[in-house]
Amino acid sequence: MQDPIKPIPTPDQKFHDGNPATGELGTIVSADWLNNVQSALQATQQEVLSVLKDTGQNADPARQDQLLQAVKKIAWGGNNKPTTLAGYGITDGLTLRPQLGDRVDLNNITDDGLYHNPANAYAANGANYPVPYAGLLFAFSDGEMVYQQYQSFNNAGCWYRCRYRGNWTQWQKLADAATTLAGYGITDGATKAELKAAVDGLVSGAPGALNTLQELAAALGNDNNFAATITNKLAGKSSSLAGYGINTLALSTAQTSQIFKTTPNVYDNNLYTNGTLELRSTGTDFPSLGLHRPGNSAVALVHKNYGDDTLMLKEAGGGEYRVWHSGNDSQIIKKRRYRIHADDGTSLDTSISAGEMGFNYGTSSGVNGPFIAFGGLGGSIDYSCQLTADYGSGSIMRFRTRNDDAKKWNAWHTLVHEDSPAFLAKADKASTLAGYGITDAASKNEMNAAVDGVISPRNAVLTTAQTTAIVKTTPNQYDPNIYARGTMMLQSTGDDFPSLGLHRPGKSAVALVHKNYGSETLVLKEASGAEYRVWHSGNFNPGPSLVQDIRLGAMESVMIWNGPGYSDTAGYVITGVVNGNTDAFPDVVQRRPLQKQINGTWEGLNKSPIFP
Repeated sequence: MQDPIKPIPTPDQKFHDGNPATGELGTIVSADWLNNVQSALQATQQEVLSVLKDTGQNADPARQDQLLQAVKKIAWGGNNKPTTLAGYGITDGLTLRPQLGDRVDLNNITDDGLYHNPANAYAANGANYPVPYAGLLFAFSDGEMVYQQYQSFNNAGCWYRCRYRGNWTQWQKLADAATTLAGYGITDGATKAELKAAVDGLVSGAPGALNTLQELAAALGNDNNFAATITNKLAGKSSSLAGYGINTLALSTAQTSQIFKTTPNVYDNNLYTNGTLELRSTGTDFPSLGLHRPGNSAVALVHKNYGDDTLMLKEAGGGEYRVWHSGNDSQIIKKRRYRIHADDGTSLDTSISAGEMGFNYGTSSGVNGPFIAFGGLGGSIDYSCQLTADYGSGSIMRFRTRNDDAKKWNAWHTLVHEDSPAFLAKADKASTLAGYGITDAASKNEMNAAVDGVISPRNAVLTTAQTTAIVKTTPNQYDPNIYARGTMMLQSTGDDFPSLGLHRPGKSAVALVHKNYGSETLVLKEASGAEYRVWHSGNFNPGPSLVQDIRLGAMESVMIWNGPGYSDTAGYVITGVVNGNTDAFPDVVQRRPLQKQINGTWEGLNKSPIFP
């Protein structure tokens, strides 16, 4: 096709008529311009003829629709206008799909498009419809995601859901247009009525002379620094209750009283005075915290002294009890050693105090196995007892006691049992206690006398130089009825308390009494009247501060630095020193981390929350 025809060469590029009266000439059309027009028309005609020819038409001077038919045929094949997006070559439009029939499962509709359900029954009989109503389903899929929207008939709402990797979410309903907060499910907003009621309540709740801001300002003396003014006036007031003559402060409130400190506490030796709350005495008396149930009971927690009397529980009735802690109770096994071994320079003779347990590698007792040290005075080795057992065969158990009057250990003794070598060595089995050389057990006659003494009148006395033994010939069952079916039962009338008396005539006497369940399951009662609870695992919890399960971890080799400013890391035990060359100085130390088992995990003591 040629370029556009050039305009006529006049100043305004338009044709003009001449004016004979004025002598003005008309626009002169040159042959060159007309030739251009002719050429352009011919070229245009040729372009149109080419379109007609491409659509199979010949030029017909009698027709005026040939170009129109050619365009239609090129666009959509003649007079057959397309009825689908595909007919127009459109690939990214949403397709109108066939209607949904009866008993259709919407979970299976994943192809893009619009699906019309014309009947409520189809929805009711189908599967996975949000509501049993006719409606229009929109579906769009992209990879693993499929989106569905269902606009239901009968104002049942618009619903939506999504499928991801084969899993459909629940249908969710689009909220209907609402005119109130409640209509949108908003529960934390104030309505106009609530706002008006709040303002009215604020105003109506004030006195008539103070129900406006102007009146409040006037009441404050129009002082925009009212807070500073009051603070300055309060600065001259007393800083203590005593300054106002107040000696006893009673707090009457239905809420729990709380004290909040705004600066962090420092866990140091001054925590007693720099902590959250300090109860201070005059110095000659004892600071205490009273716990009072008016008309019922009252106790006080008192700091009396250091050591055993650090904290005392004092009852209003006069009873006074020590509060146990790790600094004043040496009767609980609270220290565990990894091992006692000659290679470590440790021995049961010199390295153990009362309240320890661990594993002994044959030192002193000659037994390889676990040991326990208990008793003693003041938590030390004095007057304590050591017990160790063989771990290999499990047949040897030895014990000894400490005689600190003579400052020495007594000899080790071996416990004898039915499998002991000394017992089995007796080839000739005897039929009597005397036949085995046993002199400290009761014979049948003595046992019968003992039983007769138990069932005889209350004050019957069993007189014998032998230890009284009660032997049951059938096994005990360790079940809730063992109290009645065990080796021996002490039974009261039901209204009193069964007891076992331990009497040293002329010296002292105590009774072990079953008083009640709980903390009073067993009570130790002295002849003087004093009464003590017997601790057991059901009423005494030593707490997490008691050390259990301690060991040395894997060995590490650490270079020794020859210079100032270096020290070993805390929480390790040095187990060896190595000189790897010919000089006179050690090069490497071997160390093992000291570890504690906490909640099943071995933690280094330098990392443990129990040992900061």
